[in-house]
Amino acid sequence: MVKQPFGHDVPDHPVLNLTVARRGLAAHDECGDECEAKRYFARQVPYLEGAGHRERGQTSWNIWASGEDGDEGGSWLGIG
Repeated sequence: MVKQPFGHDVPDHPVLNLTVARRGLAAHDECGDECEAKRYFARQVPYLEGAGHRERGQTSWNIWASGEDGDEGGSWLGIG
């Protein structure tokens, strides 16, 4: 495998793939703390690892929720 050259700047677009983020972190493993890309990937990898463990719908608003967990749910519809 040919090793591709890489820069030390933060990527132009958000890296949302855990495998790609881990690969980026590994590529900058030997860089110092001043490397922006290393700092970016060092923050992004734990974030993406945690994102895979979220329950589906956790970040959305459920209008049919009963409100038992403190969420008002469908009260604005007059059904909650």
